[in-house]
Amino acid sequence: MTAIVLTNKNSGKNLRDKFRIHRMRKFVGDRGEVFATSSVEQLEFIVSELYRHKPKQIISDGGDGTQCQIVKLLNKYWPKAEPLPALGILPGGTINILAKECGIKKGKKYMKGVLESKEEDLFYQDIDFMRIRDSNNVESYGFTFGLGAPIVLLEEYYKRKKWKAAQVGFILGRLLLSKIFGSSKLWRERYYNLFNQKQHIHAYAGTNGSAVEWDADFLGIMAQSIKSLGLPKSKMFYRAQQSTGNFHAMGTSAELIDLVPYFVPMYLGKKIPGMDIDVQTSYFSVSSEQPIKYQVNGELEYFVGNEAKKYSANSISVEHGLTLKIIKAAP
Repeated sequence: MTAIVLTNKNSGKNLRDKFRIHRMRKFVGDRGEVFATSSVEQLEFIVSELYRHKPKQIISDGGDGTQCQIVKLLNKYWPKAEPLPALGILPGGTINILAKECGIKKGKKYMKGVLESKEEDLFYQDIDFMRIRDSNNVESYGFTFGLGAPIVLLEEYYKRKKWKAAQVGFILGRLLLSKIFGSSKLWRERYYNLFNQKQHIHAYAGTNGSAVEWDADFLGIMAQSIKSLGLPKSKMFYRAQQSTGNFHAMGTSAELIDLVPYFVPMYLGKKIPGMDIDVQTSYFSVSSEQPIKYQVNGELEYFVGNEAKKYSANSISVEHGLTLKIIKAAP
């Protein structure tokens, strides 16, 4: 079989452009086959059959959540004795951090290169994916995990249909002004208190025979297996890609407003004072008496059938899941 393209009907670009999948099928032509899926079950059935057909290329079209769902299913159904195939990715979602990390911007040009190039002429990049499992038996694969303040930011981002990024920028800007000039009662009630909620969490990191533990009221915790936040020059998780099989975990019990002066150096990948957790590891876990809301790949929900459920559990483990070759865009 030639190339297989797996596209998510519910991804951002497909929802905005109803004829995109039709154009994709026309563009691929007899060089491959495009499967458009609208549920995890449909996607799982297709991926479970892929190995039998020996496709020349597998290309995933969707956002970061779609890409990582396909990685999880490939790892589940591909024979363990066989290396996982390299994956091509098309930036079909809203933010597409993974595609940006691999230099993939123009989907049509990228797909043309993948479909028409010989395998030995393609460029590859190894990407580590974390495996996230919680006490409710929910398992996910991804390159980012977070809880606390990152969840509040994402909730503010997703609740708006337009100007999402501008709203988050406005909130962070007001936090900066509050640090300099103080804050009004209205501001404190609406945003300051919202972004400074803490939760008592026990955290643990273990790697290479050593272990570190923390027990504190955390404002937020994040872990990433890639450096970038998907924005220009961002290297916040500067220790994420120092060695294969590890990721970078960061966490703080400080108030968000106290971190505002460090936002720029943090964004650029500088070590920041006030970080309780700042460690490169292959295993990390968190637990709390109260349920912990968390995110994977920027998503706050996972799907079982067509039913959306919130990521939430009393304990969560994050560990290195697999290292996969991603087909890069040609330089």
